[in-house]
Amino acid sequence: MDKPIWPLASKATMVTEATQMNEQIRKAIRQRASRAVSKDDLVRAVFDSFRSQQIDLRKVSLDDMKSALVEAARAAREHNPQPA
Repeated sequence: MDKPIWPLASKATMVTEATQMNEQIRKAIRQRASRAVSKDDLVRAVFDSFRSQQIDLRKVSLDDMKSALVEAARAAREHNPQPA
């Protein structure tokens, strides 16, 4: 007897939803970070973005947090370039 295909489809849907969520979080971080004028503002942008997506900060890995902070710093640098 063949196994149903839907569990695999459901896993693919979960991956797609996770990817879309990651993109939403990235956009939120970049939007908030573009207004940052200090390092504290960058950290606040990341934390507020996670909270706005209702993500429990205790469950965010250190690597994910680091990536989010790097993304925020890049967004702030692109929006507010430092004079040479």
